[in-house]
Amino acid sequence: MSSFSDNDYFTPEEYSQFMTLLDEYLGAQEIVYTVDDHILTVSTDRYGSSRLGIINLVQACKQMPADEWREHIQLHFEQLEQSHNYMQEFSASAHEYDKIKDLLGVRLYHNSFLDNVEENTTLTKQVTEDIMAMLVFDLPNAVMSVDGEYPEIWNKTNDELFTTGIANIKNKYELVPQQQELGDKKCWSIHNEHLYSPNVLLDMDNYPEIIGTYGTILAVPNRHLVLLYPIESMEVIEIVNMFTRIVPHMNLQGPGSISPCIYWHYNDVFTNIPFEGNDEEVGIYPPENFVEILNKINNDVGEGD
Repeated sequence: MSSFSDNDYFTPEEYSQFMTLLDEYLGAQEIVYTVDDHILTVSTDRYGSSRLGIINLVQACKQMPADEWREHIQLHFEQLEQSHNYMQEFSASAHEYDKIKDLLGVRLYHNSFLDNVEENTTLTKQVTEDIMAMLVFDLPNAVMSVDGEYPEIWNKTNDELFTTGIANIKNKYELVPQQQELGDKKCWSIHNEHLYSPNVLLDMDNYPEIIGTYGTILAVPNRHLVLLYPIESMEVIEIVNMFTRIVPHMNLQGPGSISPCIYWHYNDVFTNIPFEGNDEEVGIYPPENFVEILNKINNDVGEGD
């Protein structure tokens, strides 16, 4: 995984400027820190943890003028502290299920989110090879993972809690597929400022416009965006090629990166379509079952002609 000092995120000059501003802010707070790749380790628990992911902050700064970075860095850490304080107060009543059931939610993350989380402190289900669904509290000022001890406290099964969380998010947040131009082709996208656009992966069958006869090609580059292409013809080959060139960049830019992968959804299964390369040349390695469906499309279209 790239370090945020690589050119994928910052130029050397931008990196130096960002680190200077970060050092000035944390120094003013009398916080000792170290940065190791994507993790900021701080000498305080005022933010809820001594190990803080920093990529979302980096991605947000990258997308705004440099003269706004100082203010945004300050705002970022102030919001972290406010969220931590709010969650501490909330946790005092979280054991009463009737009080919190409407706040349960399910949010999608890349598997690597768990790399810096203690074992058995979250409740998750695998959705794709590299995307998981996590049970969370969807609070006004924060999203907080549900600790693994709560199902027993509430006398609820994990499945019951995930069903409630998925339903709550669906009722609270709009997911509306919109047609999106992709060069001279068209696909669908779900794009929102809120964090739950990827939840469409948990409810695909209820969006018939994004389901093709032969399934759907999709990508979830970040927490705000899902790209979807219903498969009806061999045009899918061009779409997959286009996705290989745009999805990794969208994933890198964030904010809230989730997955650089391209998936084929068919018969309720998400199949990864591996690829590698760069803007100049990309190698695509379709799995056998996807090759079979391409052959079927070719035969069906031929018969239709």
